[in-house]
Amino acid sequence: MADPFVRRSADDYAEAFQDLHPVGPAWPRAEAPASDDTAPRGDDEALSDLTRGLAKVWGNKVDARAADLLFIETDPRQTYELLTDWERAFGLPDPCSTEAPNLALRREALIRKLTMVGRQDRQFFIDLAAGLGYQIRIYEYRPVVCGETRCGDTRPAGRLVYTYARCGSARCGVDPILKIDLSGGDDWVWRLGAPNIRFIWRVSILNTALRWQRGGVAECGVDHHCEFGLATDLECVIRRLAPAHTQVLFDYSQVAIGNG
Repeated sequence: MADPFVRRSADDYAEAFQDLHPVGPAWPRAEAPASDDTAPRGDDEALSDLTRGLAKVWGNKVDARAADLLFIETDPRQTYELLTDWERAFGLPDPCSTEAPNLALRREALIRKLTMVGRQDRQFFIDLAAGLGYQIRIYEYRPVVCGETRCGDTRPAGRLVYTYARCGSARCGVDPILKIDLSGGDDWVWRLGAPNIRFIWRVSILNTALRWQRGGVAECGVDHHCEFGLATDLECVIRRLAPAHTQVLFDYSQVAIGNG
């Protein structure tokens, strides 16, 4: 594909300017070759010399700057000088962001804003959280409905994993006799409650950092036994993009103990 923007030299601009001069005795066209700066000049060449001198500004500076602006600053992946203008046009910096505002993160946020296509399904929010470094699980609720609701365990049994303790490998007092892995299944389908619970959904955050109390460092009566960092950036983004008729709750009870 041909280059859509052709860089022009000072000689190109000088030739174009000469063609724009009026025709007549007061506007002589005679000139020495542009490459021979030591050639003798006549009185009729003064205008040509002036034209070539001005053309150097356009060819060596203005044209080069225009090329940089066209090829670099119009690309959000490379922009530097116009990054602030890009951000202003797309409502950045994001008020939900807690990241340090370095150049790479600012470009990433801009590209994400340009390319994001919103949806209202679970996977959209799961992918959104993954882009911010979080693993989440989403639960939705349905109220009890006569003629549709059934009793018993309504979770998809095929996705649940049951593991029994084995002699020789299980730890007494630590491992349960029966462990049920719910990671592959959904929450209960129907729940007792008002009809508007269908507009409530819960986001369980699985990997925020835990900070345990440490001997010799923590202060008794001041520091908690265990503290966890809130995913404030994720909460802000999800609340902003959640369907307007819904209420989202955030749950930290499933955070993995191994983190932190």
